[in-house]
Amino acid sequence: MYRREFTDRYMEQLAEMGFPAASQAEAKRSIKAFINTVEYGLINKETISLNGFGKFEIRHRKAKIGRNLQTDEQIQIPASDTVGFKPSKLLRDKLNDTDI
Repeated sequence: MYRREFTDRYMEQLAEMGFPAASQAEAKRSIKAFINTVEYGLINKETISLNGFGKFEIRHRKAKIGRNLQTDEQIQIPASDTVGFKPSKLLRDKLNDTDI
């Protein structure tokens, strides 16, 4: 699902939840605010837990030695941080429920 489809679905969900009709521009701003909030937390090494959805967290990868498959030369892969997502039990159960 791309951002346009996500925005449309988000607007549908807002309407189903009884919120006043939001324009597409308002929905985009709301989504952008959510993304910015998650980015801010992750950049500041915070874990973002959303009950019923899951948890975003920073995961550290250690430096390691890899291999260039074309030249068979060893290369140093530097340590890095990445984002991990762990879905909540509720979300996992919904994903595995074939009746949805």
